[in-house]
Amino acid sequence: MMKRLLFGTLFLVLLLPLLVVTTKATPQATAAPLANVPIDVEISNRLIKGMDGNLYHTTDRSGDDATVCTVNPEVYFYGRVTAATFAHTNLETGCDVPQARGMAADATHLYYTAGNFGGSGTAYRQPLDGGDGEAPQQVITLPSGVQDPVAVDATHAFFVINDPSSGGLAIVKVNKTTLIMSMVVPLPTVVGGQINDLDLDDTYVYWTEGSALDAGAVRAVAKTGGAVFTAAEAGVEMAYDILVHEDFLYWTELGGRVMRHPLPVGAPQVLHNGDDAVYSLDVADGTLYYSMGFSNGSLWRRPADGSGVATLMAFDLHYPHDLYALGERIYWAQSRIFYLDKDTTVLGPDYEIYDYEITQGIQDGSNSLPLVEDKQTYVRLYAFQVQGESAAKARALLYGYDSEGRPFRNSPIWSVNKSDIQLDGADRGEDEFVLLFELPSNWTADDFRIQAVLNPAGTQRVFEIDYDNNTWPEASPAAHSVSKRDICMIVYPVAAVDEEGDIILP
Repeated sequence: MMKRLLFGTLFLVLLLPLLVVTTKATPQATAAPLANVPIDVEISNRLIKGMDGNLYHTTDRSGDDATVCTVNPEVYFYGRVTAATFAHTNLETGCDVPQARGMAADATHLYYTAGNFGGSGTAYRQPLDGGDGEAPQQVITLPSGVQDPVAVDATHAFFVINDPSSGGLAIVKVNKTTLIMSMVVPLPTVVGGQINDLDLDDTYVYWTEGSALDAGAVRAVAKTGGAVFTAAEAGVEMAYDILVHEDFLYWTELGGRVMRHPLPVGAPQVLHNGDDAVYSLDVADGTLYYSMGFSNGSLWRRPADGSGVATLMAFDLHYPHDLYALGERIYWAQSRIFYLDKDTTVLGPDYEIYDYEITQGIQDGSNSLPLVEDKQTYVRLYAFQVQGESAAKARALLYGYDSEGRPFRNSPIWSVNKSDIQLDGADRGEDEFVLLFELPSNWTADDFRIQAVLNPAGTQRVFEIDYDNNTWPEASPAAHSVSKRDICMIVYPVAAVDEEGDIILP
């Protein structure tokens, strides 16, 4: 809409920021509906596979205080998925359900670590069937507290404790018959002061260390104690989940890698290397399954030896973790437990920018109408889904530079909205499908350059299979000229005419 006041040959124009006058060119996309949508099992966020081959799940609500359970005991679940039939059973509900931060199960008991209702972490066990409502049995009593990881073998349960004597951590084991705890190894120095996971073979305890993306380690020690040896440290980016499988030790890194090396120690091999944190993995029948990403979570599979290419199984997940193969299915935890068939394949979305418009109120499709300094200026960014189909809403960053290519002090800026990017892009009037930026005034004080990045790295970006085609213009920032305001016209009304034609003085 445009309003105009005439004073002889002079006129004043009120420019509305989102007035558009041309239409877009329609990009070409390949559509594919989501196939084999993950199946919801139960409200739980912790999942493990027991030595009996079944899966056990519970809900980590260890941050709750006791009144939550008193009021809503039904929100606490402990359940099982049976390997033979995939049957799901809720074994127990109520305040005595394990609020596990870490779990492991042998053929008869669930061992877990928890800090129930905000208390310091300690270690418990209970019968796998839930114990008919009996309270869990505490197996470690230490005022210094127990860390999250736990692993079990035929005779012992292994835990990580805070060790006041060394000022660091320690790995201990509890005899499952006598419940007597003994020291495996004190660890006065641990990368980041944090052990993230434990696993075992017949001889060794293996663990991952690290609390920052730029550091970590994978180490091991004999179950009977002795010298610690390092399986990997240089270049490790916060080692996280760990798995002993057949002749190899596998682990994930929150820096974006999946690794393995021969047991007990050998040259590390990179199986996957990306930008998104890899939270969990499992190996079954020669295939590696792994989950990665937080707000842009996804599930993948590939040959366990690192050959071939990765296959996408699911996307638009939120922090998929605790991943396990069970028969012909893959189970994992988010805020709930889900599963998919192991041969599931989906076509993931890919976004691409195809055009932009810079406007101070009215503009043509070539951005040829001139800009003036110090005027409210908007950039409209047009993107489409090259392939796939997703309802996730994306954002973008816009980088600004002066005419010499120096970045502005307040560059980059986020789009003011998130866009539900469409398969065929967006018409210029469809604001919900475009990304909008309002340029800071210092950007338009003189000639400037801009460049946009959709779904930028290092942010909570939505999932897509290719982030490398997300920059526009791709080669270099686009230059825009700004005209100086040599004359500034201010209009004061001196008289007006009413509906009857009579002159009204202000």
